[in-house]
Amino acid sequence: SSVVRCATSFKIPLIFLGENPALAFGSKSGSLDGDAKNIRAYDTLSGANIEPWLNWGIPKEKLYWYTFPSDYEIERAALRLVYLGFYIRDFNDIANGQFALDHGFMPRKGIEADPYETGSINAFECVDEDFVHVNQFLKFIKLGFGKVIQQVSVQIRHGEITREEGLKLARAFDGRCSDRLIENFCRYLEITTDEFWDVVDKNRNRDLWQLTNQGEWELRFKPE
Repeated sequence: SSVVRCATSFKIPLIFLGENPALAFGSKSGSLDGDAKNIRAYDTLSGANIEPWLNWGIPKEKLYWYTFPSDYEIERAALRLVYLGFYIRDFNDIANGQFALDHGFMPRKGIEADPYETGSINAFECVDEDFVHVNQFLKFIKLGFGKVIQQVSVQIRHGEITREEGLKLARAFDGRCSDRLIENFCRYLEITTDEFWDVVDKNRNRDLWQLTNQGEWELRFKPE
């Protein structure tokens, strides 16, 4: 929201975004062309509400840069938002990652790049922080798929791997997130791991998960 807010406030007429999520990942947000004005529909922006922060005593003016402009403000600023990926033929995770690596980008290494640890098979993604892996794990709990299914779907569509190879990777690594990463996340939030798992299990999607006779959660529908 801050990018669009800055553009409307300082009369910046054009914003380039990266991939079009509708075309790159099959997301309901995005568009079928280069028009990115539907950015408000992103899961991380839609329904955003500053009321909790106001209730905590934060002045409204302090939250200005964190609020998404109204449609009227965007139209008044004649702001155009464009998906760069629509205009570049090979704009995808693999090509972009390889381009970055070829130009000196430093990927994750060692345990930080272990898909058993992170639930991600691309060492060049999300290198600036670790909580994204917890985020993807929580998505796995909520929606039944994590980061790896998204990653292999891109690779399959671009002919990098076969569907069978993608299924093997998804079954092995999708939804993984190590205890170390979860403990670090809990330490940051100043909660216990028991509190973390209590919240997770209370919000687990029961339409997608079931308890085994051993008392462990498993997906009702596995990748096939």
